[in-house]
Amino acid sequence: MLAFEACSRHDGAEADAIVNNVQWKTYQMLDYGFQRLSTNLLFLSLLYGKEYWRLRALLFYFGTNQVGEPDETCELIIKKMAAIETALVEVCNEVNVAPNSVRRMADCPELDNDKSGNYRDDEMVGFYVDYFTPVK
Repeated sequence: MLAFEACSRHDGAEADAIVNNVQWKTYQMLDYGFQRLSTNLLFLSLLYGKEYWRLRALLFYFGTNQVGEPDETCELIIKKMAAIETALVEVCNEVNVAPNSVRRMADCPELDNDKSGNYRDDEMVGFYVDYFTPVK
């Protein structure tokens, strides 16, 4: 505060005297690359979890009145769920991280890949890979 006030009065000598009396500290911190990767992986788990739980809620909402085969809305939601799972695996493979680690951080269970493969849509997978890509 005093240094700012001295600078506002154009009193360089007083500002220098104040700054020179401030204690200098040396900090240790984690490697920037490590910090960036762990922050990005946390962000990936947040993106994945948000999308996963949003789609689960929509599937529950639209699927509660379903009898028999799913309608178009439920099919679209199921395709998106399969797409986020496939995209997560692709992005995790690029950064050498286990997809289950991301799922655990997002508190999401593993999807049944055998059934979700029937709903694979490469265009949606590409969209979600791009959606998750800034995290790499």
